[in-house]
Amino acid sequence: VFLPQAVILSWKDRIKAPFLLYCIIICLVFIIFFSVSRTILPSYPAPCVPFGAVVLGYFINQMLVTKEKLKGSWLSGFLLLLLSVALPVVGYFMLQYDPLVSALKSQSIYLSILSLGAIAGLVFLVKNELRKAVYSYLGSYMITGLLLLYQVMPRLMSKNPVSLSLPAILSSTKPIMTYKQTNAAFTFNLGRPIKNISSVEELEIQVKQNPHLILLSRETHLQGLERLGFKIVTKGKDL
Repeated sequence: VFLPQAVILSWKDRIKAPFLLYCIIICLVFIIFFSVSRTILPSYPAPCVPFGAVVLGYFINQMLVTKEKLKGSWLSGFLLLLLSVALPVVGYFMLQYDPLVSALKSQSIYLSILSLGAIAGLVFLVKNELRKAVYSYLGSYMITGLLLLYQVMPRLMSKNPVSLSLPAILSSTKPIMTYKQTNAAFTFNLGRPIKNISSVEELEIQVKQNPHLILLSRETHLQGLERLGFKIVTKGKDL
């Protein structure tokens, strides 16, 4: 939420610090490109994150050096507080209404740390204690990030269809193939390429050669495969 002010400040200082302009351009290219892209995963825009961090870091440094709140800082702090309070509530209900992970809805409590950091940060901003405000924001995000990485995400990923089906697949000696499209995590976890079958005709040939074939696919591609003798052993929704 502090990024708009950070971008404005970096744009104003682009002449004396040309690298800031370069960082802004990099971020804009990624934002525009993935705004019109048909598919996007969280990792896709990751290369522009360091450049955004430079812009934001410059903004924070200028605040600390001048010891003055830059225009709109308190408003950004208030918006961050609203978002931080909403996150654990939204997270709770999102987990509750997904049958696959509803038992883990209590894990959303860890997001409350962001709320505490946002409250402290806004108070320090109002008091013009800028260094304490920065420490409050950074500290709460660092703690939350570590808890999400080592506490929450492992539990969520254990409910992923890939994780749930891998033990049976790894312990089987049957040939494994994919049909049209499947989760790329299977290939990663198996540690080897998996032969992909792109048509029903090719699949018929493979079934004759390997009657006990294990087939990995998506539900949208399963229509018409019953006549080949396939049955669904396990299925689930990607998290």
